Amino acid sequence: MRQFSIPFQMQNEDKIIGGYISIRQLMWLLVPMVVFVKEFLIDRSYILNSVNEFQLNEFKVLFKSLYLIAAIVMGVTFAFVNLSGLKADKFFLKLLMFKSRKKIIKYERR
Repeated sequence: MRQFSIPFQMQNEDKIIGGYISIRQLMWLLVPMVVFVKEFLIDRSYILNSVNEFQLNEFKVLFKSLYLIAAIVMGVTFAFVNLSGLKADKFFLKLLMFKSRKKIIKYERR
């Protein structure tokens, strides 16, 4: 039987979901969806129920909307943006590790 060598892509992720996004991107895009479900569908404290009337608490709706917008920006940024040749999530993880490690600074007078 004839065998063909298939080159392995080291720099690119496999686009598994519909041929457009990878598993890592899907996980980051699920973050805003989970925030939406939690803030607007499960927790309905922004709806004030008086006698046969529903009123919205505008402050809570605004706060939850801003929280959702922040989650969308974070999810899309971490899923699709490249910074300095790295994916944004890996870049921020390496930045956090660099900022949190102990640095030894030697001062020598010559």
